[in-house]
Amino acid sequence: MTNINLIYQDQFDDLTLSKIISNFSSFNDEEKKSSPVFYMTCSGEFPIKETLLPMFKRRITVLISQTKKFEKINQNY
Repeated sequence: MTNINLIYQDQFDDLTLSKIISNFSSFNDEEKKSSPVFYMTCSGEFPIKETLLPMFKRRITVLISQTKKFEKINQNY
């Protein structure tokens, strides 16, 4: 299941992604420690749910798959 919530919309200025999550999200401390967060950007204006989200999810899935394969190869050597 994918959770999409806009928690911050203004300019980043001196804020980092970690500070935004700490100050503006509704996650509790345990969820913040165990949930991965990915920051992705797009220069065009596309619908999030129909276009960008599926594309970003595929990229993340490929990254996780490659990481798992890399770890498995390293364990065999």
